[in-house]
Amino acid sequence: IGIPAGATACVSVRAHNRAGQVGPWSSVHCTVRMADDRIATTLSAGWRLTSDPKAFAGTLTRTTTHAATWHLDRVTARRVSVVATTCATCGSIVVTLGTTRLGTISLTSSTTTYGVQFDLPAVPITSGSLTITVTSPAGRLVALDAVLVSPV
Repeated sequence: IGIPAGATACVSVRAHNRAGQVGPWSSVHCTVRMADDRIATTLSAGWRLTSDPKAFAGTLTRTTTHAATWHLDRVTARRVSVVATTCATCGSIVVTLGTTRLGTISLTSSTTTYGVQFDLPAVPITSGSLTITVTSPAGRLVALDAVLVSPV
């Protein structure tokens, strides 16, 4: 199944044999395709797009600016994950969907690691702008790689 970036696909299957018998439907299984950091609809001042072969789709959206914001408009989701780089000089972010604060993520780690997925707690289905705001002091790196949003 081809799934567009940022989309969720759910499937259920059932068997048919040559005698014409049909089995029961399986349970539904869903998958989400990551959306690259470049999907943002609005970036505040301080962000820059960089090429990096270690990143998903070869790009990162980076900033060291306190309170910089990354927005993705018209999101409806129950689950959100952020994929980012962690490092010793990395900062922190807060993620909101509409008016619902989904969580705070520390990107600080002893070693530099690309493509770390941070799964935020599930919430009731919520619509609005997905906003990532830098909460760390100026000078701390935030390097976003992708987001995953799912209504299930």
